[in-house]
Amino acid sequence: MTGRRGCRAAITLIVTLSVAVLAGCRETPEESAVASRAGGLPEDAVIQPLADGKTQIIELPDKWQQTEKWSKDRWIFEADVELESIETGNLPVIEMAQRSMTQDELEKLAEYFADGQELYKPVPTTKDVFQDKLDRMNNAEGIYAVYTIDTAFGMKKEWLEKGLAAAPETADQTPEKAEVTFGPRQPDPGADEAMERSRSISPETDAMPLFFSADVGEQRSSSIEARNYDADTGLTGKFEWMDGDTLLYQKNDIDMDKGMHVEYKDVSETDRQWEKLLDACTARMTDENIDPEEGKKQAESVLADLGLTDKVYAYAEPVLWFPSGTYPDDVGNTGQDSLWQADLDEAEAGYVYTFLNEVGGLGVNFTYGGRTNGYISGVREEAYAPAFKVETVEIAVTESGVKYFAWTGMSEAVSTVAENVKILPFDKMKDRMTEYVSYQFPGSQPADSESRFMYEVEDLTFGYTYLTAYENPDHAWAVPAWFLELKSGQSAPELTGSDEIEMTGWVYFTFSAIDGGGVEN
Repeated sequence: MTGRRGCRAAITLIVTLSVAVLAGCRETPEESAVASRAGGLPEDAVIQPLADGKTQIIELPDKWQQTEKWSKDRWIFEADVELESIETGNLPVIEMAQRSMTQDELEKLAEYFADGQELYKPVPTTKDVFQDKLDRMNNAEGIYAVYTIDTAFGMKKEWLEKGLAAAPETADQTPEKAEVTFGPRQPDPGADEAMERSRSISPETDAMPLFFSADVGEQRSSSIEARNYDADTGLTGKFEWMDGDTLLYQKNDIDMDKGMHVEYKDVSETDRQWEKLLDACTARMTDENIDPEEGKKQAESVLADLGLTDKVYAYAEPVLWFPSGTYPDDVGNTGQDSLWQADLDEAEAGYVYTFLNEVGGLGVNFTYGGRTNGYISGVREEAYAPAFKVETVEIAVTESGVKYFAWTGMSEAVSTVAENVKILPFDKMKDRMTEYVSYQFPGSQPADSESRFMYEVEDLTFGYTYLTAYENPDHAWAVPAWFLELKSGQSAPELTGSDEIEMTGWVYFTFSAIDGGGVEN
């Protein structure tokens, strides 16, 4: 089993930020695009609640059309999207707190996804898995015949060597039944070293009774990983079940790889084969996918079975699912090599459906970051920040059924901070958004550079997000929010000989609808 998505995205963002060039700055405007969190709600934000049965309209123009250029016209922002006014009820502010998963919940989830099969303790990754990857690197096999596909080759080789040194020669294959209860984490010495786990989670935390893991059935064709919320360690609660080897996401895996490879797509025969493989994955997800509505019905059926009926549907993402034995472990974050070796003919296309908590029927979400050739700054003191992750349920469905389930960030409402709040008019809101985007991409290229960078509005949606609760940093306030999705691209005539801007990246931002403040993680 491979948990590819989260680790992969983190590495890609690190590599992207490391090549960002900042060679200029913009003047500080009279009004910051990032709201201060020094106080609670603005004095004029709290308004009278609507009468029972009454609604209100968030007035939006029929179309948002706008072009802004910065840094000698090399940084371009464009908006050309159709909008519709939104009818809502009250827009309250709700105080939320994380909560622990109960023993009953853990047992119910484990029993549901075991589906009558026995649960066994996982088997650690053995030396041969790491050695195989290292041999491919040392022998320049597959993608390792070039340095243009896995550009972090050297760093990953070091990780694999650490994993090889720590991994056992063989693993005891005698099945040992797993007790469904939270306890110390079951170590996987090689995999833990290869991902440098101790840098983010200490051995002391791993020794606490916060973890549960199991393989399902004698064939071990699916697995369960769970951890419980703990305020002292900062761990967020999560239950995850995965059938088969892995899921690859269209945007966060395939499009990410394609965007990172755009400058090298025709450099060698290996690079051309890599492009063909990525295109074949995309074709499977677009031309051979299931009916998204039918998949959604199956996902909603799982929610009903588990009693998670308080969630609202948010969106669906195309994915490829690989059954057991068709996708090699991507230890050491070697996902590109695993995809190169994978049996694409056995993969099934489908969708991951995301469900969220709701306030007045509006999903509580948070989006920040992405893949871009520009620069995304870190957290700033004056920026809003969520106290913890928003609660989500993700369910993957393919033609042969449900393949993945993840419930993250279990939480509960504590109190109502305000029954109804006023939000910024759209004209002012879009100005705050545009100003904020300009801060995120503040630099210019050297004076003689011909490179251009474009950020184009792809979508704008309204909902709720978390901010850190005023005077209670362990809690969050769920507040009305705008979610901005941008496509990003760059021309690099010095490298490609072409001035065409290739829109291969994307960026997500979240804004408080009350005052337009950017929300950063």
